[in-house]
Amino acid sequence: MTASTPSSAPGLARLAALLAANAPSDGSFATCIPGLHAVRASTPSEELVHGLHRPALCIVAQGAKTVMLGDEAYDYDPSRMLVFSLDLPIAAMIRQASVAAPYLSFRLDFDQERLAELVLKAWPDGAPPVPQARAVYVA
Repeated sequence: MTASTPSSAPGLARLAALLAANAPSDGSFATCIPGLHAVRASTPSEELVHGLHRPALCIVAQGAKTVMLGDEAYDYDPSRMLVFSLDLPIAAMIRQASVAAPYLSFRLDFDQERLAELVLKAWPDGAPPVPQARAVYVA
């Protein structure tokens, strides 16, 4: 599967169509689901865009993006998701997008209070140790 061919996977094609409907032009759009945003870009970035990223899950249905955290680069596309576990200063760049096949993704912001409640319910004696202590995770 390549980042530019969401039709190779019916689920990605459906997700891309839903995102395109919720992001009718370039930009980030809040959806009717609290904390869920549809994102669209019709051209690759010419330079890195700097900002603060909140804790969130980011999934790309079409196109590709690179996120920089310090010296580390994290690439993601339809074959990978990106998770931010903390507020982080990042730089980002859309690497693959066109008018015919725009970059389409969604971002689900984490409600940290709700996550803390769920962790306490799942592990009342404390969460198990985490082997990897990264604030950005690509899978």
